[in-house]
Amino acid sequence: MEGVAGWQIYRVDYSPDGTRLLICALRPMWPGEYSISAMLDVQTKEFLFKYEAGPESFGWPGAYSPEGSYYALTHSNMLTFRIFDAQTFEYIVRISEPTCGYGGDGGLAYSPDGTKVVVGAYIYDVSDLIETNVNNWMIR
Repeated sequence: MEGVAGWQIYRVDYSPDGTRLLICALRPMWPGEYSISAMLDVQTKEFLFKYEAGPESFGWPGAYSPEGSYYALTHSNMLTFRIFDAQTFEYIVRISEPTCGYGGDGGLAYSPDGTKVVVGAYIYDVSDLIETNVNNWMIR
């Protein structure tokens, strides 16, 4: 896969339809590591987006919702996570609170029916998060 030389890939997740690959990685750079979140078109092997930032950024772990409408990424310290629209790549929900807990690699997953997202040791109702955000309750 071109464009990933030197990346330490921590998690990959296929979109439910198999056309996209969510890549969560770190890239060692002086003076520290840089988190990378990227979406790859599986057929063309082109990046649909690639976000690279410093160590206090989003990057891993990440997961697609079962129906493919959303994907979620955690902050590198697992105290914040965001849910993104899978078509526009814009985040629609940002949760920043100590209750997210530390989950380490793989500490984020959707339930099989897509109604819940688990971050660390806590379970959140996806529809409540999105509805609350629409009503300007969540910090964006």
